[in-house]
Amino acid sequence: MWQSSLLALVLVRLAMSVLLLFDIPKLPSHEGWYFRHGGDATLYAELAGGIVSGHPKPTTVGAGLPLLMAGLSRMTGGETYYDFLPWLVPMNGFLLAGLSVWIVAQTAFYLTGSRHQALLAAVLWVISGYVLWLGLGLHPDAENLRDAYLPRQMWTNGLTDPPSLFLAMLGIALAVWAYSRQSKYAWVGYALSGVCFGLGCVFRIHVLPIAAVVVAALFWTRQWRAALWVIAGMLIGFAPQFWHNTVTNRHPLNTPYLDGWIYFNPDNIAGRIRDGWRIIGPNHEFAFRLNGAPFSPWFLRDSIVVVTRGNWAVAVAEFAIAAFVLYAFVRCWQQRGSFAALVMFGAPAASLALHVSTFVFVGDPIRFSLPAISVGIPAIVWVADTASAVTQTLVGKLRLRRVPAES
Repeated sequence: MWQSSLLALVLVRLAMSVLLLFDIPKLPSHEGWYFRHGGDATLYAELAGGIVSGHPKPTTVGAGLPLLMAGLSRMTGGETYYDFLPWLVPMNGFLLAGLSVWIVAQTAFYLTGSRHQALLAAVLWVISGYVLWLGLGLHPDAENLRDAYLPRQMWTNGLTDPPSLFLAMLGIALAVWAYSRQSKYAWVGYALSGVCFGLGCVFRIHVLPIAAVVVAALFWTRQWRAALWVIAGMLIGFAPQFWHNTVTNRHPLNTPYLDGWIYFNPDNIAGRIRDGWRIIGPNHEFAFRLNGAPFSPWFLRDSIVVVTRGNWAVAVAEFAIAAFVLYAFVRCWQQRGSFAALVMFGAPAASLALHVSTFVFVGDPIRFSLPAISVGIPAIVWVADTASAVTQTLVGKLRLRRVPAES
């Protein structure tokens, strides 16, 4: 019954991708394999061309998608982003999306210990695109927002979000599987988990906070070797980015997303010393620019204003929800242990915390909330189950009070 239900959900998810390709529901910009995407698509194709030609170019984005496109270019001869779409869309919207249903269900089962909750998590993940589509219908600019976000949540595009999120989900699944088994071969699961996290960071560095939560949970539970296996796997998985950094920025640690903030062995370091710089090391091998950090309390303040819409009533309601989520977290800690609670609630919290503390969230709050929501589906189901249990308890007590006392 369990496996049959999961298979049925996978087939439903694949059918949804097919329907979307046939304009059900209809999206204004959809044409063939093309769905609306951001402005980085052309950049990724250009970077792939540099790799194919043997002259990789420095970049401010991860090397994962350019490397994948470069491989596709070698296989198919494609050069533009549109040439790669017939390969990327099926990979993301069918292969990875279909496998993700099974991964979400298994992860939820390992964390909650309940097949009922695991199936609910899988169902919620499958229909999340349609839920988003319905929710966006309340917005005055519904058509535009649906055009942008439905294919992103359905993974029917050629951007970095699907592979990075899939690898993050798989990394969590492998880690919790290894933790639940505690066998002599558990190290394999931890190492593979780390490789997935590392590869995910090659596509989008935003996977790093999720991986950090898993490592922290292992350290908290004194699984020292397990944590080290995950870290070792991450270094292996991140190897493609190390290579790209070396050939383009002359140092393996000069990583995209960190440039402008942290430099290792920068060229002409003396010429870079300005206000806000701190140079560490006798040979100027390391530079840290204080005012270049992507994190700021002001960014967090702006993000909070966006989330609360500057309305105190909304803020109070959201605070009440957050308080109940905290209660559900404590209950999970008591019933399922600290590792399950930290991973289930910590992974989405870390993903969201990264985005709300940077400038990107204010510009696109929906996009940068979706990874946390997707990774947090097991936690959402646990919170809903907790709310149901609390409601039943309160209703039961009210019914007892209405029963007349026996004489």
